[in-house]
Amino acid sequence: MKKAIKAICFTLVLTLVFGLFTWYSENYSFTERYAESNSKYRNIYDMPEDTVDIIFFSTSIYRAILPSYLYLLNGNTSFNLFVDQMPVSLIKPVLEHFLVEKQSPKLIVVDLSFAQRDPDIINQLHVRYTIEGLPFNIRYKILKDILPYYENAPKIQSVDVFSYLFPTLYEHNNYSNAVLGGKSYDSNAEINFMGNYKDLYWETKKFASVPALNDYSPSPISDNALEILDELLDYAKTQEFELLFTMLPKTGIKGSGGKIDKTEMQQNKWLYDYVTNKGFTVLNLFADGYLDETGINPEKDFADERHLNMKGSAKFTYWLATYLNENYDIKDHRDDDEYFDWLEMGFDFYEVCESHNLILNLDLD
Repeated sequence: MKKAIKAICFTLVLTLVFGLFTWYSENYSFTERYAESNSKYRNIYDMPEDTVDIIFFSTSIYRAILPSYLYLLNGNTSFNLFVDQMPVSLIKPVLEHFLVEKQSPKLIVVDLSFAQRDPDIINQLHVRYTIEGLPFNIRYKILKDILPYYENAPKIQSVDVFSYLFPTLYEHNNYSNAVLGGKSYDSNAEINFMGNYKDLYWETKKFASVPALNDYSPSPISDNALEILDELLDYAKTQEFELLFTMLPKTGIKGSGGKIDKTEMQQNKWLYDYVTNKGFTVLNLFADGYLDETGINPEKDFADERHLNMKGSAKFTYWLATYLNENYDIKDHRDDDEYFDWLEMGFDFYEVCESHNLILNLDLD
């Protein structure tokens, strides 16, 4: 009898500990502090199955892509899954463990802008920004997947399961900045434009030019970063979706007024050559021809050195819609009654832009 009572008590204690651990992991791990990824993942996961044809993965540079405007132009359903400083190492596991459960995208679009930096300067904070909004079991699987990439990376801030699950123990001396990131999003912010916040980049900063990639000799990325890129390329070759890369234009180092990072440009040149030689397409907007085609003007169309403003984003999205029509067979859903909500959302977005004196061109050539 005593053994049975002990067994029951032990089971109750174990259950209580597990419950507290689960509560801690889901609540005290600052999910609300990372409401950007939390809201995005929740939104795309709650959509009806197999309704999203294009998914955009990148850092905040993909604020330049406006899915609701894209739908008005060519009827392609897309979702902008950009997260600030998203590591490239997370794209494959997020696809494997999460999105494939609900969506079967025809096209994945990834910007190469962060590939040369991952994992060499990626830390726990970048990882947390990206995956905090996912269910706990998915986050754990992803962490286990990416740990091998970070074993030989410089230890700016360790990426490991223990410090991720117990951040206050790991970062007790740097609680606010390292764990919370020094920033938070309004968890009630409505993300109703397929991954774009309403607080888009309306401001303008004037820059002289965008550097041309061909002006720089290639310089290879680290072996560790190359391993991550190769994993993504090899994975894409085994999947039904197509993988398209972009290199969106920048005018220099953020906050520098246009000062060019020579090493970044050299590695971008190397990345462009490497990925195209592997048989993938890279839309290089550091090339003069692309800037001429899109009409992007560095004096009018940038919010800062690293991001297009809304006027520049509208120009790029318009150009991208034309490119997709000419190079991919992705269905136009605008005449499909089941996608009426997308059309309605597109016109809501049009009105938001109109309220900021930005009139979107709806006549696609």
